[in-house]
Amino acid sequence: MSTDMCLMSIRVSKNNREIDSTEDKRHGILQNKHIAHWQSDRPRSHPVNIQFKEKIKIKDLCIFSDFKVDESYTPQKILIRTGINHNNLVELRYFKIHEPTGWVIVPTRDARSNPIRTWMIQIAVLANHQSGRA
Repeated sequence: MSTDMCLMSIRVSKNNREIDSTEDKRHGILQNKHIAHWQSDRPRSHPVNIQFKEKIKIKDLCIFSDFKVDESYTPQKILIRTGINHNNLVELRYFKIHEPTGWVIVPTRDARSNPIRTWMIQIAVLANHQSGRA
């Protein structure tokens, strides 16, 4: 399934302003190129919100991260939430990654190992490596 068929919007918070990546292509989130990326130097939690046009099944969430390139901007603690919208997100998975170099695959399955069905996913970066220092 292509991104255009299911994706309604991706919004990221950066330095107290929202970036809508469906309108602002220069951030590279929808370009299918892991070298074009969004990064944040915020020390506190910041989310990437992915909203879909309809309720879809998601079996895995893949996040590309390269400590050798991003160093202190590389996410270390991540919380995945799902729901219908911002008002009812529930925690799906919390995990830590240590100096990743490539794709991090996060299973998003229910207790019976079935893919989750959701309208929205939030990837909340709770902490960066080296506390996000430049």
